[in-house]
Amino acid sequence: MKMAENGSLSYAFKWSQQHTAQFIKLRGENDELFTGVKNSASVAWGTILEKIGLQGKVTPLQAKKKWDNLKYI
Repeated sequence: MKMAENGSLSYAFKWSQQHTAQFIKLRGENDELFTGVKNSASVAWGTILEKIGLQGKVTPLQAKKKWDNLKYI
């Protein structure tokens, strides 16, 4: 649990190995969604999160950061 800037409590999502594996698989399968067109990546991440069942728990920005961090492991 973390304190948000506005003083409310927010919960940090903990990625399981299963969620991470699904995330990587779906990102690879949906590469065509990441066209480089403005805002397309946010929509694409939202689509992937919805397929995993994490929409509302993880934002598209958090998904992008997760992907970026996985590339350096």
